[in-house]
Amino acid sequence: MNTTFYDQKLVGTLRHANLDMAKAYGKSLKLKPYNTGKRKVMLLLVDPQLGFIEKGRPLCVPGAIQDMINIVEFILTNVGTIDQITASLDSHLPFQIFFPDWWVYADGRPLEPFTVVTLEDVQSKKIKPIFDFPYEYAPGKSMPWSEYYLAMLENYGKKTGDGDFEKKNLMVWPNHCMIGTGEHIIEPTLYEAIFAHAIARKSEPKLKTKG
Repeated sequence: MNTTFYDQKLVGTLRHANLDMAKAYGKSLKLKPYNTGKRKVMLLLVDPQLGFIEKGRPLCVPGAIQDMINIVEFILTNVGTIDQITASLDSHLPFQIFFPDWWVYADGRPLEPFTVVTLEDVQSKKIKPIFDFPYEYAPGKSMPWSEYYLAMLENYGKKTGDGDFEKKNLMVWPNHCMIGTGEHIIEPTLYEAIFAHAIARKSEPKLKTKG
């Protein structure tokens, strides 16, 4: 591994990734393309974005900078073994039901991040959606979409491995990983490592937006 590839002090900071350096390093490895071997290994990265890594961001994960350093070193050490790198990207717009700007209290006060909103809160008019529309959830049956969303979340949630449903309430999150902002980008040092791997192995990284 080229130990001069990156500066650990820069990990977790907003900057432009040095793609010329990453490309030159990838080419210098002179590795075989990813599709020349029978065995295929994919590295899956979940939301490796500055919104969860940079210090001071509202959803910064403790220990995330060291995690990034470990992942970068893992990629550089195993660049000849990893055939493809895939990363999910948490991707948001201003008006989504789990953000504060979807809701207000009955008296017009805004909701603070980390407020829990229940179906009872909405039906009792304690909290009301700013944006809503009728949603036809079955032929001839409709209800406001926000209420339908909350009802499904509280009654079913997501299906667990044993076939049951994990019921939950809606949490209002601080705005994070907004599309078009610095929070949305892959941590730059990690992106340099991904780019170097792509050049070295002629392997297009797969980036999957979600949220």
